[in-house]
Amino acid sequence: MPSYCNAKDVLPAELFAALQKYAAGMQLYVPCPDETRAAWGTRNGTRQGLEQRNHQIRRLYAEGVDLDEISRRFYLSRETVRKIVRGVRRKQDMISR
Repeated sequence: MPSYCNAKDVLPAELFAALQKYAAGMQLYVPCPDETRAAWGTRNGTRQGLEQRNHQIRRLYAEGVDLDEISRRFYLSRETVRKIVRGVRRKQDMISR
């Protein structure tokens, strides 16, 4: 999580005065421009970790391991495992069209 800074130390005086007029004492979030935003989970490795886990789940399913066993191994609900497996089928169907 980024650290906070005092707006007075960062903004030009005119902008700071306008900000005080409209949002004094409020906590504001100033998002990055769209072109500089990173996709969800790319900065901390979460996305890559989930993709690896989902790949393992799909591989086990393709090898014939049933959904209940996969859900036990990964501590996920059967429904979650089913969605992961079905998501791949949909992608494969779209590619084959």
